[in-house]
Amino acid sequence: MNGRSCHRRVSRALSTLLLIGAVTLGFGAATPGLSGASGTAAYNPDGTLRYAYDFTQSPLIFDPAKATVYDTGVVLGQLLYDSLLRQQPNGALTPELATSATIVNPETISVTLRPDVKFQDGTPLNAAAVQFTIERNLAAKSIAFPPEFADISSVDTDGNLGLTLHLSGPDAGAVYPDLAGLETMPVSPTAVARNDPNPITNPLGAGPFRVRQYVSDQSLLLTKSSTYWNAKDIKLGGIEFVQATAGTPAAINQLKAGTVDVITSDPTQLDALKGGGIETSIASSPTSKLYFPLCTTQSPLDNVKVRQALNYGLNKTAINKALAGGKGEPASALVPSTSNLYPANLTNSYAYNPTKAKQLLAEAGYAKGLTLTMIPTPLPVTQSLAEIAQQEWKQIGVNLEIKTSSNFVQDVFVNHIVDLTDSNVVRSGLDAISFLYTPGHLGDLCGYQNATLTSLINQIGALAPTSPQYVKLWDEAQDFVVKNALDVWGVWLPTVIAYNGSRVGGIQTVIPGVTAYPDFFTAYVKK
Repeated sequence: MNGRSCHRRVSRALSTLLLIGAVTLGFGAATPGLSGASGTAAYNPDGTLRYAYDFTQSPLIFDPAKATVYDTGVVLGQLLYDSLLRQQPNGALTPELATSATIVNPETISVTLRPDVKFQDGTPLNAAAVQFTIERNLAAKSIAFPPEFADISSVDTDGNLGLTLHLSGPDAGAVYPDLAGLETMPVSPTAVARNDPNPITNPLGAGPFRVRQYVSDQSLLLTKSSTYWNAKDIKLGGIEFVQATAGTPAAINQLKAGTVDVITSDPTQLDALKGGGIETSIASSPTSKLYFPLCTTQSPLDNVKVRQALNYGLNKTAINKALAGGKGEPASALVPSTSNLYPANLTNSYAYNPTKAKQLLAEAGYAKGLTLTMIPTPLPVTQSLAEIAQQEWKQIGVNLEIKTSSNFVQDVFVNHIVDLTDSNVVRSGLDAISFLYTPGHLGDLCGYQNATLTSLINQIGALAPTSPQYVKLWDEAQDFVVKNALDVWGVWLPTVIAYNGSRVGGIQTVIPGVTAYPDFFTAYVKK
């Protein structure tokens, strides 16, 4: 990342940390995307899937330039607009409206569009339309768009289907995933010019569905678009978003009563979801992880053996059972095992070993133990995580003093008045490394910097995620972070999608932002 981007992201990071309180166990942030359709059993091509959705928590906005919530925008955007690339659940990027996207150099990305595609209003989806979309969204400066999107300085067209994105810095690898996001989902210039906000009479996109009926903050009915370029692979005839209050038993009751087919839930509700033909899809969230950021530039946590001892002294299996119902995944790297960037050689890194933890502390000069201070993130799950760590680290001779704060962000991330904190959220993409381990980012708890790691991050930032070298460098960076124990890792939190297995199938989990959703591209209604 260039220095300008790093410093610009500090203010956004503060907002992210302040929003952590809204994230609950079983929900995580993630990179955006929906998986491609797969073979299914007999299905009803006219069937409508009914999904329980809380309009009061995430109001729907039908113009990407006016979006305020990324994950809701991506889910709705995939359905109404489609995207240039599509990010699969394992993180891989695949062609969608763009047949190819290439990093020409660290400051330039070339895109080739799919031919003969039209928006739902009949306008051709060409290079000029995508250029219009990106320039419009850059001008909008929506808080829903990721910060690196602003690094696009200009867009040129090359004929009817070619585009070139010019960047203000050498971070093409960080901008490249935006081709799968809300910020680059094409909208019709003709529809925008009509200045008609009604999504029924004036559809903006070229996606697989269009709005048939919308009652503000109550319900949304989508119907399959016959003009979608890949309509043959869409198994649903429609999708109905039905109001259900989040965080209450209401959605489960609706599922059991048969008024909805699919809900988003969490591990604490697994017992309540049993019976009545209800099935669940459980997945590890790629950006919802219980872990401990450390102040690695100050004693005693500037000693790698102390940091390694804390990792060996934490029982991840016990944490998984206590805080994730045993449905989570003990964390061994910066991504979960479902990611295409997961380094298999790091599996079970820092498996629970209190004897080795004591040995490392002794080698570091703390044979008689030491005291560490901590302010936990003010959430029930992270408060519980701190208490578990306090008990377990006591067994290896570490006295963890848990303090409180009336200004968590200021005390922990700005003034650094304690040795460590904990969190249930990590970032996606290159930010999973850069946000935590390079200066200029609020997530870098006490200004840690290492030339080797920074060089790896900069190299990754110049490559496309589809490059074999990109994966190799990610392996090297994760190996460095884990071996140097730059944090203490706990558990990847699970997400839960529950559904009526007698009525619907093809249910998979996607996590475009902070909430898990069913994959509407693979779902179908049974005959």
